[in-house]
Amino acid sequence: MSKRGLILFIGSSIVGGLPWIFTKILLERFQPSSIVLIRALVAGLVMLLYSMQQKTLFAALKKWPWILVFALIQMTIPWWLTSFAQKSIDTTVVGLLMATIPIFALLFAFIEREHSAITRSRVAGVITGIIGVAFLIGIDTAIGKSDLGKVLLVVLCTMGFAYGPRLVRRHLSEVPTSGVLAVAMIFTAMIWFVPGASSWPTDTLHTKYVLAALAVSLLCTAFGFIIYLEAIKEIGPQNIALLAFTNPIVSISIGVLFAHESISLGLMIGFPIIMLGIYLSTSKKLSTQLLPN
Repeated sequence: MSKRGLILFIGSSIVGGLPWIFTKILLERFQPSSIVLIRALVAGLVMLLYSMQQKTLFAALKKWPWILVFALIQMTIPWWLTSFAQKSIDTTVVGLLMATIPIFALLFAFIEREHSAITRSRVAGVITGIIGVAFLIGIDTAIGKSDLGKVLLVVLCTMGFAYGPRLVRRHLSEVPTSGVLAVAMIFTAMIWFVPGASSWPTDTLHTKYVLAALAVSLLCTAFGFIIYLEAIKEIGPQNIALLAFTNPIVSISIGVLFAHESISLGLMIGFPIIMLGIYLSTSKKLSTQLLPN
């Protein structure tokens, strides 16, 4: 990995683990609909400028119906659901559940009979990951640490995040990613504009909420997507998959150190099991194909 690639990877690792703590801060004053509006509108305008500079915007506009579908399952609905769920569950739990995205991506591949994805290690990884999630959810809800309904909403979001790239590969493979993201964010901002604006706080906002809003929209979303795309170009998709390990570590560390969240029994048991599941799911060295291409 080159020096530039390492810097981009570390940047993606940090930025990818931060949205949940900033969302937690914003929930003290904002409704989930307003948080999604802030995130989509500010980041969307930045991505719009970036896609215009990259000359990818007009190619994306030609495929707007599929980009709208992508926006719904990747941004519009999941961003609201995660914000709503974070009213009752810790940042550490959300961050760890987001790490299961590669596991659900493989699960969709199995369901759709993509033979090249069906290997012994990957099947073991999916099963192990699901067991880890079951431990995390089961123990934390049993001891009253987390709200089962809200946790399941986050799991539903991870499924949307996992399926989004599949939709892009199938229907938007010829459209540059920066253009797809820009149009998807603008769609999301348009959908949430009325509910987000109508629930906007009427009194003066403290500086920390302004900074949190800028962080989640500019740093975590716009800048996060840009360095993620650059990292893929620099280090390749196989290495970028390692973010599934680093992002939750950042999320959990931030939650414990800055939000003073405790490490629950479910997290202690579920974390290593989920990490093992991700390792088995993403490791090429361990993969032995079960079905022929």
